[in-house]
Parts: sequence; C-alpha cells; structure tokens
Amino acid sequence: MTEKAGPIGPVLAAARERRGWSLEEVATRTRIRSTLLARMEVDDFSGCGGAVYAKGHIRGYALAVGLDPEPLVAAFDATHDTRPPTMAAGTLLTTPVSRDTRSGSNPRWMPATVGAVAVVLLLVAVAFIVGGNGPTNTVSSPQASPSRTPSPKKPSASAPTSPTPHPSPPAIASGNVALIIRVGDQASWMRVTDQDDRVLIQETLAAGTVRSVLATRRVTLVIGNSGAVQLACNNHLLGPAGAPAQVATVTLDGFGPECAPG
Repeated sequence: MTEKAGPIGPVLAAARERRGWSLEEVATRTRIRSTLLARMEVDDFSGCGGAVYAKGHIRGYALAVGLDPEPLVAAFDATHDTRPPTMAAGTLLTTPVSRDTRSGSNPRWMPATVGAVAVVLLLVAVAFIVGGNGPTNTVSSPQASPSRTPSPKKPSASAPTSPTPHPSPPAIASGNVALIIRVGDQASWMRVTDQDDRVLIQETLAAGTVRSVLATRRVTLVIGNSGAVQLACNNHLLGPAGAPAQVATVTLDGFGPECAPG
C-alpha cells in the first residue's frame, strides 16, 4: 500500500489504527519501544538517536503496518537535516555502559568458567581484529615468556629439533556466549541485553570500536546501523549483522548453531 508523502507520524498512526493494533503490538513486531513509537506518531524523532536511525525506525514501522516506507522516508529527508553531524577530532562517542539494577544477584558463572571464557574471548578478539578490514581498536594480549632449557655443552649437529607445540585455547563452557562486536567505518547505536534482560551495552559505538560481551545463555542485540557491525560468537565469525542504515535485532543462543565454535 502506498501513501502520499506528508506528515509522517499521523500516516503511521492511521495505518496502525486501521489494523486495530495497539502501540504495544507494533512494538512487539518491530522491536521498537512503544514510548518511542508514540513520539514518532506525533512527528517527534528526537529520541531515535539521529537521522540514520530515525529513517530505519520509520521503515520498520511502515513495513509492519503494510505501508510503502519510501514516501515517508522522503518526507523525513525533506523536513529534517539528514547531514551527519561534524565532530571535533578526539571526541568521545561512547558513554558508560548502563547496568540493570533490578537484579541484585551476582552473575551465575563459576570463577574457573569466567577465567576460561575470558582467555578464549581475548584470543578471539585478536583474531577478529587482525582478520577484519578498516580501522580497529588496538588490543594487546599478554605473551608468555618462552621456557628456557639448559643447553648441552657440546650440541650435536645431527640431533633433530622438535618444534614446541602451541597450547590449545581452553574450551568455552557449554551454553556460554563469548561475543565480539566490531564496528566498521561508520558509527552505530547499539543495545545489548542478556537472557535476564540485563543491559550489557547501550550506547553509540564509534567507527573502529571493538567490544566483548560474556553471557551464560543468550544475548539480544538491537543495532541501529546493522550493516556497519560485524559479529563473532564463540570463535565463529558471523559477518555483518544486517544491511547499511538498517535497524536489526539479533539473538544469539549459546546452544545455537550460530555460536558453534568455528
């Protein structure tokens, strides 16, 4: 169904009401908060986090209620400044990670499991950064000092030498999610929660940022510019999370095939 370009919010609200849906029903279908949908219906897009994300939300809402999103996006472009904001060199885009204070319980990881998963996550991060394209954050990993063995006084020229095998990384505990997030050449807003809806990340990640997440069972990501974000789960590279300038919701289960060690 195609609508004329005009006020965006009332067009979306009218399409929702024709279907007899509440804002909560649209929120369930689009993964957009109902409070933000209500603001969009009165043409208030200030809570979307920028023009790129606002257009992504408009597309998601329009498709959910059966509208052609392009006239609405064009109307947004015609009435809003869609130029990317200019930033001074060295401006910090990230904000402190918010934590959900509803639960006072400690994480349910045994200390040995946390240590093993942290080592694996560090090794995965190094491989992910070295193998990726574009600017990345520098991650330094500790290097073990090579063991020294006493040399014989008169080494034999004919004695064969055997290479020292590299130790294998510890296995990730069954069901855990060791997630690496790498942002490409464009910034992206992101919200990451665990299986108990605790907020692990909620911020705009700058281009080149690499972040790591540990969870015991499942993580859910809502990504504003999904085409700029690449993911790796349990040493398994998943590639881009979606299309450029598109809002995407990704759920990774520690027992799912997408988190099978690669």
